[in-house]
Amino acid sequence: SRDWEFRRVLFRSVLQVSNGITFPATQSASSNANTLDDYEEGTWTPAYSSTGASWSYTSQKGTYVKIGQFVYIQFYLLATASGTTSNGVSITGLPFTSVGSGGLVQSGNVVWFSGAQVPAPLVQDSSSSITVYLTGANTTATLTAAQASTQYFVGSLTYRAAA
Repeated sequence: SRDWEFRRVLFRSVLQVSNGITFPATQSASSNANTLDDYEEGTWTPAYSSTGASWSYTSQKGTYVKIGQFVYIQFYLLATASGTTSNGVSITGLPFTSVGSGGLVQSGNVVWFSGAQVPAPLVQDSSSSITVYLTGANTTATLTAAQASTQYFVGSLTYRAAA
């Protein structure tokens, strides 16, 4: 039938596209929530932050992929802390600020931490940093600068970015 022939030709032409889906270098935002209008890959520079501590880095690397509002990041840190090292640690420099209230879509994963503690990364609402909690501890216990110092910290995290 004619309808079947049209579908066959259309399907064959779709298969012949060799460049994949391309997005412009600058987002062309759509007001339609069901339109995928943003894809980006890049690097970012993760850095420790802790009140009273200063950091000397051996390695600090970060990569990201952003698809729509979802950002998948990976990071690798190795640093030495000096000064006040008893305060909690966060990781700054996220490539995009997280969505505000109600944006509880995130998942953190520590791939490797060479210290005795087991850190759990968490992005708070409307934030461009990661709070580092300790697994199994109460919600106020965070990884301290002393615990992070001279330890390899490799992780990944997915979070929802502000529009």
